[in-house]
Amino acid sequence: NWIKEAMATLNEREYRIICERGAGEENVKLECLCKKLGISKERVRLIEHQTLDKLKHEMIKTTNGDPVESGLLP
Repeated sequence: NWIKEAMATLNEREYRIICERGAGEENVKLECLCKKLGISKERVRLIEHQTLDKLKHEMIKTTNGDPVESGLLP
């Protein structure tokens, strides 16, 4: 349930990148995703990395409260 809550915090592009790059049943190749979104490979990688950090923060927050206050994140 907490995964659904964390995924709900993502915008449409973040959600699509995370789902198509690894969370789905079939990983979409980076080149195909770049063409679909009209952005560079580097931009997809950056969004993917930032989104994974965002999800980590939200999941920790959901299970442990504020991660910064609890000392789990700087």
